[in-house]
Amino acid sequence: MTDELKWSEDEGRMVLNGINGIGPVMLSRLLERFSNDPWKILSASHSALSGVRGVGSQLAENIIFARSSDWLEKEKKKLGKMGASFISGSHLPNFLEELDDPPIGLYCLGKVPSLPCVSIVGTRVPSLYGKKIARQLAKELVGAGICIVSGMARGIDTEAHLGALEGGGGNGCFSGKWIGCDLSAGKPRPLPENWPKWGSVVRVSPRQKSGSPNLSHEK
Repeated sequence: MTDELKWSEDEGRMVLNGINGIGPVMLSRLLERFSNDPWKILSASHSALSGVRGVGSQLAENIIFARSSDWLEKEKKKLGKMGASFISGSHLPNFLEELDDPPIGLYCLGKVPSLPCVSIVGTRVPSLYGKKIARQLAKELVGAGICIVSGMARGIDTEAHLGALEGGGGNGCFSGKWIGCDLSAGKPRPLPENWPKWGSVVRVSPRQKSGSPNLSHEK
């Protein structure tokens, strides 16, 4: 990242989203203090940052470290290779505005559905009858113009996704891990070949494995 910080607002939010210690509530406080400008936050001095409620010395150092890091460029290259993107601000789905603390942004493979959505989730060890009903229900819902949203775990989640794909309709996964991961076991699992056409995979956190450090300055 250059010292001039000549990047877009979305890129600024992407960097802030990758900093350890910054979540929706903290971002709201920082934006209020720095004129709703992500790059004013990243350009601020240690003392100015420390004047924001909840910002301790370590978080201030993490923010200062972020502006001199090449994390953003590396992250953009990784996303580009995957065909994924980071969306934030006005590009986020409207329904997220109903949340008290909407996410800073979303990592997305595919296009976030604009259709009305229904979530189908359930046990990872369903009965044969449960699998049949979940898939049938999802297929009928997409036929009525509804996008199916689930978590891509094994069991009911998978049946819902497959039913939506069979029906040729919208399919969305809001994942706690990154693309291609089975949430129940943490094992890689490829997406169906026709997923890019009909579906999207969405998560909030940066694409590192769960538990690994994001943007932080270690003394």
